[in-house]
This record gives sequence, structure tokens and C-alpha cells, in this order.
Amino acid sequence: MKTLVIATRNAHKAREIQTFLGNRFRYLTLRELSGAPPIDESGTTFAENAKLKSEGVACWLLLKRGTDRTQAWWVLADDSGLEVDALHGDPGVRSARFAATDVQVSANAPDAANNEKLLRLLADTPEEQRTARFRCALSLTEIGSGLPSQLFEGVCDGRILAGPRGTNGFGYDPLFVADGFSTTFAEMSSAEKSVISHRAKALDGLRCWADRRFGLASHARVTH
Repeated sequence: MKTLVIATRNAHKAREIQTFLGNRFRYLTLRELSGAPPIDESGTTFAENAKLKSEGVACWLLLKRGTDRTQAWWVLADDSGLEVDALHGDPGVRSARFAATDVQVSANAPDAANNEKLLRLLADTPEEQRTARFRCALSLTEIGSGLPSQLFEGVCDGRILAGPRGTNGFGYDPLFVADGFSTTFAEMSSAEKSVISHRAKALDGLRCWADRRFGLASHARVTH
């Protein structure tokens, strides 16, 4: 069976990806592969950062596995975040570390700090100008093939509320309402969110590609 290395240590994200892709792959994450080097996410777009991560981990695994070609291994990396029009696209690729300097941390800031900073910056912005979108880029790299990485993207448009609602989800979910809905991502169940989210749309593209690439029959959506 083909092995898909999900380039994350985030169990929630890995579980979401596995649910969407089903039994097309045997799955590993960076939690099971010790020693993976940190990847410098220096790209200016989500797609650039996703590609840096998938190709960086693929190079490391190629050295780790040697010249064994008896089984196909792939690396999947995700980069995603929030773009707010009134902030000229910020926090963008800095979504997870938006408030890092405010709380004096060198890595990702706590969700609460990121949300607080976003609300503060939008305090004087009227409702009709609080448009935003979640964007996700997935990069899939076949280890050792020399082929270009495959890129899949998904976008979910919506708006930012004046205050948080809901306790589900993570990140900016309590502040984001998708177009056509009245509930925030944090008020939705994971099954509801998995139908409309930016990551769901990107994963749909990946799933269709995998079915064509490996000659698999199309499957109905699996929700969780």
C-alpha cells in the first residue's frame, strides 16, 4: 500500500485528512517519524509554504529511507490561514503567529491572543467591511520521483464578527461566519464544517486526483 506522510504533528489536522482520504493510503505523521528537521516557512503565500514543507520533509525522508523503491511514499503538507480584506490580507501566512510579538513568543501565539489582536484591529471597522476568507493550500510530493509537487487549494469566504461565538474548532473559528450561514465555524459540528471549509475543498481536489492517479473508484464523502 502507498504510504502518505502527513507533515504535521497536529493530531486534529491529521485525523481530518485521514477521514477525507479514507483507505487510499497507509498514514504516518511527524509524530511517528522522529528527527524531522524544522522547515523554514519563508514563503509569501500559503502555496509556497506548503510546497516548502512537503519538499523539505520529502528530501529528509529520502535520505532516511535510502534507495528503497519497493513502495511509493508521498508527503502531504498543509498551510492555511485567514485573510481579512480590511487588513489588506493579514494575518495571511502569519495567521498562527499573528500576535507572537504581542505576547513575546518566538513561535505560534495562543489562539486567544490571535483572536484578541484581530478584534482590536477591526474595532472601528463596520460590519459590511469585515469580509474575510479562510484559505488552504495542500502540497503533495512523491519521494524520490523528481516529479513536480501537486498543489490543491480551497477557499471559504465569509466575514469576521465583533465577538467570538462557539466552543468547537480552533484558531479563528469563533470569529468567522461563512457566506450563506449564520453560525460560526466554532458553533458548527465537525461534520458540518467538513462540508464547507477551505481544507475540505482542498482535500476534495486531492481525493479526486488520487482516484485518477491510482485508478480508484470515486467514493462518497466521508464526514466526521
